[in-house]
Amino acid sequence: MSTPIVELRDLSVSFANRGAGRGQRGRVIAVDGVSLSVERGECIGIVGESGCGKSTLVRTVVGLQKPDSGEVLIDGAPVDGQWDRARRRRIQLVFQDPYSALNPAMKVGDVLGELLAVHRLVPRHSIRERSAELFAAVGLPPHYLDVHPRALSGGQRQRVSIARALALEPEVLLADEVVSALDVSIQADILNVLIRLRRDLGLTVMFISHDLAVVRQLCERVVVMHRGRIVESGSINSVFSDPQDDYTRTLLASIPRVGARGGYT
Repeated sequence: MSTPIVELRDLSVSFANRGAGRGQRGRVIAVDGVSLSVERGECIGIVGESGCGKSTLVRTVVGLQKPDSGEVLIDGAPVDGQWDRARRRRIQLVFQDPYSALNPAMKVGDVLGELLAVHRLVPRHSIRERSAELFAAVGLPPHYLDVHPRALSGGQRQRVSIARALALEPEVLLADEVVSALDVSIQADILNVLIRLRRDLGLTVMFISHDLAVVRQLCERVVVMHRGRIVESGSINSVFSDPQDDYTRTLLASIPRVGARGGYT
């Protein structure tokens, strides 16, 4: 049996309860005893409503959040809070908001070039060429390297964010609500980019979303989170056709369906 590329063992994360009154103490539990394995090359969807803990989970996987307890393992080796440059390159996170994810003062080509130079991924004289290759991979023309983020649409900015993550040649891509801030037509474009990148690069993808319909298009397996815990997991077909948990049924019932009077139900 192969070793999972990412494994979580009884992971728990909490935050100080800032809403508590004077003299009150307590913590808000964001992730509560989650165990999860992700196989190399797999695309797994993690779904649930806002506040269920899914974004905290992936931030912990990538080392941006320290767990209270439990372990994150990469290729079977515990991370233990140590994230050297090589390990950070292996797992990259694409954030939800394409408008705040890029430095507005930098041309987008310089954003990629800086990463390539710092990590010494290509010779300096090849940085422009490699940046153009990364843009081509996400469906952007090379002349966009010379513009600032303000000149780009939301979908184009999200493509730049994906290209920036790919610049470090990761094995695992964590996509945290990457289409939720975009129009439906643009969502489809970004999903197609991710599908193509998985096929061409063999990426492992952890796709975070509140939208089961979007997850169904991209993923083979889905994990449903509610109040910090996993309440159901399984193949896309099994969970969609025969959900076992009441919360999963509620999520599925909220998906628009074609065919009812007036269009969608």
